[in-house]
Amino acid sequence: MHGDVAGPVGGEEEHRVGDVLGVGDPAERDADPVPLRVAADRVGVDEPGYELVEDRDAIEAGAGVLDDTEREVLRLRFEEDLTQSKIAEQVGYSQMHVSRILRRALAKLREIADEQDS
Repeated sequence: MHGDVAGPVGGEEEHRVGDVLGVGDPAERDADPVPLRVAADRVGVDEPGYELVEDRDAIEAGAGVLDDTEREVLRLRFEEDLTQSKIAEQVGYSQMHVSRILRRALAKLREIADEQDS
């Protein structure tokens, strides 16, 4: 059954990616076949690095709208992974003020990101 893309069941033949998609030279497909179930495991896998790159790009695009304090507080929070209390100690503000700075800076970045998506 050629339309069946599942792995082998009982005596059924194992389908290969090239066979199912009908691409490539059949001789080459047979020389180094990739089982469809293996290929399916590779398709659609999220790479964690992609999201980080996208986040970094969004931050860089929005960095121009942030003041020095906002940039420093964001850096301490997301690069140094410090708590708001630890950030407050380092920058000389209260934890509540650091919370407000973070909220304001993130709102600015979201606004820039929304504009880029539209």
